Amino acid sequence: MLHLIVHIAGIVNFAYAIYWELCILDDPRSKPGSPRAFAGQWKYLTFLNLWLQLFYFSISFLNSIFGSHSTEAKSATTLQKIRDFLFSTLAFPIGQFVGFMFWGLFYINRELVFPAALDKIFPNYINHMLHTTVIPSQLLELMLLYHLYPRKKLGIATAFIFFAIYLTWIFIVAHFGGFWVYPILKVLGPVQRIIFMLSCSMVGGLLYLLGEALNNMVWSKYSHKNEDTGVIEQKNK
Repeated sequence: MLHLIVHIAGIVNFAYAIYWELCILDDPRSKPGSPRAFAGQWKYLTFLNLWLQLFYFSISFLNSIFGSHSTEAKSATTLQKIRDFLFSTLAFPIGQFVGFMFWGLFYINRELVFPAALDKIFPNYINHMLHTTVIPSQLLELMLLYHLYPRKKLGIATAFIFFAIYLTWIFIVAHFGGFWVYPILKVLGPVQRIIFMLSCSMVGGLLYLLGEALNNMVWSKYSHKNEDTGVIEQKNK
């Protein structure tokens, strides 16, 4: 029952955050004619993550109603397989990345990621809906439900490909829009910028490994790793 509450809370939180950004937010940076209007909110990883989390928690909710919570891949429904693959490769690592990276840079030097001037257009509660709620919601999801993880190479590759596509998108925005999406990229030199981006991609892969390790630790009494396939399976009773 508790996991259903987490699903519904996640759906409401991320759906409202998306609605607020699209229909209520009055951001002069995104208005036509602004030098930073190119691609609107779609250039921000935070906004893309909102859609990712909304989709994930919707799938997880539907799986709780119509799917399965199997600890064996062979008996898991299609909904559960989609849920678990999405959780392990994108929803958990990208969600944690957005939350911890944002607040880490915020407390180091907020002007590098969320200038103080934005406080006038982003209420504090909206800022937390965008950057904070994803951390506990995904951790609760991990603790309340067992997730079947894919083979490690496939999982890390999926997370890496996502980051590679987004980093490519950042360069596209910089080329055609004439600005860097995040202030920190503006102050870094070319080499530092590449190192920073590669480091972010590596962090994404490490967060995938962290999610798998936490999943195995929390659910260790129910699972083991098949050495042939690399897939976490139910222990023999």
